[in-house]
Amino acid sequence: MIIGGSINENNKIKYFEKGELMKKYITINLYRWFGTIILTILIALGTIFSSYGRTLILDNFLANNHNYFLYGIVLILVMAITEILKSCLSINNAKLIKDWIVSIGSGVSENIEKMGYDNYHKIKHGEYISWYTTDLERISTSYFEPFLNLFSNVVLSTVSLIILFSINWKIGSVSLLLLIILMIVGTRFGKKIGMAYQKFSQLSGIYTNTLQEYTSAYDVLKNFNALSILKEKIKQAQTDLENQRVVAKKYTSFATLAFYGSQRIFEGIMFMFVLYLVLQKEISIGMLLSVPAILALFLNSTGMFLEIVIQMQGMNDIIEKLETKMIVETIEYDNLSLIEGNNITYSIDEKKIFDNLSFKFEKGKKYAILGPSGSGKSTLLNIILGRINNFDGELKVNGVVKEKNKDVLFSKEIAYVSQEGAIFNMSIRENILLGMKKTDEEIFDILKKVKLYDLVNNLPEKLDTIISLDGNNLSGGEKQRLTLARALIRNTPCIILDEATSAIDAKTAVAIEEQIVEDSEKTVIIISHHLDDKISSKLDKIYFL
Repeated sequence: MIIGGSINENNKIKYFEKGELMKKYITINLYRWFGTIILTILIALGTIFSSYGRTLILDNFLANNHNYFLYGIVLILVMAITEILKSCLSINNAKLIKDWIVSIGSGVSENIEKMGYDNYHKIKHGEYISWYTTDLERISTSYFEPFLNLFSNVVLSTVSLIILFSINWKIGSVSLLLLIILMIVGTRFGKKIGMAYQKFSQLSGIYTNTLQEYTSAYDVLKNFNALSILKEKIKQAQTDLENQRVVAKKYTSFATLAFYGSQRIFEGIMFMFVLYLVLQKEISIGMLLSVPAILALFLNSTGMFLEIVIQMQGMNDIIEKLETKMIVETIEYDNLSLIEGNNITYSIDEKKIFDNLSFKFEKGKKYAILGPSGSGKSTLLNIILGRINNFDGELKVNGVVKEKNKDVLFSKEIAYVSQEGAIFNMSIRENILLGMKKTDEEIFDILKKVKLYDLVNNLPEKLDTIISLDGNNLSGGEKQRLTLARALIRNTPCIILDEATSAIDAKTAVAIEEQIVEDSEKTVIIISHHLDDKISSKLDKIYFL
């Protein structure tokens, strides 16, 4: 059975199309998106009225018209309501961005789920962590938040310019001229800022990889008195990252100085121009208050609009990276009865691991693969499980040659237990079931088989006992027995034990393995350096490497 979608030549499907991308996110929560639109329009109108209303108050006051008091009350109310609406918009946008970020994170997880074993291991674990942390944070602050500000700036810019022209066509024309100058002066750093932050994101990923690589190797470095390497490598990666942060901040600072410094000067120029028009009696004196403020809104909102567009463009590569799907067709085998290899030849760095190796594993029979470290036992296992495909020869499953360009899912047929099984910071029940539905009685029956029943049953929380991070509150043998329970409860037709009892005391290990190999219906493959005689006597065949 084949599951999965079609694949292009690079096993990549790109969903990144300008316009279509944000449309996709907007449809995730239309209710909140409409809330953003309505609140943004109301805030824009309230902001502009807060500036223009001062002219009405001053003109009525100078004309000795007592309506100025009423206008003043209305202005204060509008300003108060506008601030409340801003708070509502901030909360609404925060929830909207949360939905979008969670959607991207879920998309990344789905990509990992479907990209296949080979594609997954082409990327370092630290880079995956960077996707979920650094990249998503950058998308939130440098893409989604600016996008939500775009509509506000468009409304403010449009309405402000209309009002400036309605006050006086000369004021509107001068405003446009000042805007053109401001754009020339203020946006010259936009692309540099975008590129600087893009490089910062790349270096952040490198920094995360470095942290994982060297901190996970603490024991090795400690044993060889080489922890200074950890310090040097992390310091270098951190220094590169922080130097790039300084570069990005420098460009941002220059852009801010050029943009806002010019804007302050232009506001002064507009004030003098409005004063000239007042003296010419073309406009009222109250415009001295409103026009510079409305001009500031116009210049700032228009300038911010362009800056936001440039800033968002700087995030294109990151968005595309997280939105690109690497989907490999997956073959899921049912009713597994035979796995065989014919003339398997495989080399690593010109070192030949297998040369025309052939093997056969039949349903219900018991096997062992023995050999010293480095002999290729785990490599052979990875070929059997479809995790290594760049070998010569052929691997057949149920008599059919496995296609090397497809991923394989054996989970319904094979339970694989490695020497280092993953233990999660979850309850004992959750660690065993990993999403399956089983009764407590079924779980305890399996715990008896792996000799963990007494230990778990005597815990205060029993199956609900939470295991610490990395299983640090368990011994090595207890971890292995827990992963064995995880495999056995699935009752798959085949089980592979890859040094799965190496940390368990010999007597207990033999007792557990005996129960497994005595199951006449189950295909068993044991990978080990050495087998106990009680186990080897029950096997149908042993492969020596």
